[in-house]
Amino acid sequence: MLGTLAIDLKPLSCGKRKPVFVLTSKQTFSGGEELAYDIQSFKRGLILGEVTGGGANPGGVVSLSHHFIAFIPTRRPVNPVTGGYWEGVEVKPNVPAPADQALVTAERLAIDRLR
Repeated sequence: MLGTLAIDLKPLSCGKRKPVFVLTSKQTFSGGEELAYDIQSFKRGLILGEVTGGGANPGGVVSLSHHFIAFIPTRRPVNPVTGGYWEGVEVKPNVPAPADQALVTAERLAIDRLR
């Protein structure tokens, strides 16, 4: 019989007061977009960087016939806050910045908030 391991996650928790910054670029896609979309919709942090790629529906490649394939979506994620998702509409950052400047921008915002 396997025992259960009790782990206190509180020291690892971000809590409600600690700032969360998610950096995005036009290459942010799928799972990375879901993180950004969820953080933004739950008003848990700020998205900094560029508008994301707009791919939300997971699926896979299916062979249609000789030399023809198609990507067929098999699921659709639905956010409990918005009732929607980011397929085709992208995630728009709260603080727009070129991708190569997003980290510096986040660092400045974090330092400003600490003051």
